[in-house]
Amino acid sequence: MLSHRRLFALLLILLPTQLGFHFWPEWAMVLGRRIDYLSPTVYLTDVLIVLVILFWFIELFSRFKIYDVRFKKKNLLFLGLFIGINIYFSANQPVALYKWIKVLEFVLLGWYIVKTKPNYSLITSCLSVGVLYSSLIAIGQFVFQRSLGGIFWWFGERTFTADTPGI
Repeated sequence: MLSHRRLFALLLILLPTQLGFHFWPEWAMVLGRRIDYLSPTVYLTDVLIVLVILFWFIELFSRFKIYDVRFKKKNLLFLGLFIGINIYFSANQPVALYKWIKVLEFVLLGWYIVKTKPNYSLITSCLSVGVLYSSLIAIGQFVFQRSLGGIFWWFGERTFTADTPGI
């Protein structure tokens, strides 16, 4: 059975990937052109983060070990009011809402890491695997002077050549 610890290790290994699905609502376009940073994107790592937190909560509730969250109601009310005002007055409300959901996702991931205290050797070994395959891809791109394409495009590699500006 999958556990939150195994999913966390997989998350660390896949951290360098950009495998994601972009949604293209009307508000993610400017003058008819798709703007990728306005597009809500669900990345594989987002799915893994949600699964890690979900399985962790299931384990906590099954063991009746619910952590005490020491927030004062006044602080939560102030934070909720701030977020609500921020979304209401933003130039693009759907993008603001999406970004606040991402903030919540990473706050929960940080809370998970603080509370579970993952093994340091697990973190370094999993991140090393990610650095290793990212480095091999970068070396291949340098040797061929272009993006590798193929399956790497599906993992989020952008198409470029040595003539692409900024490369």
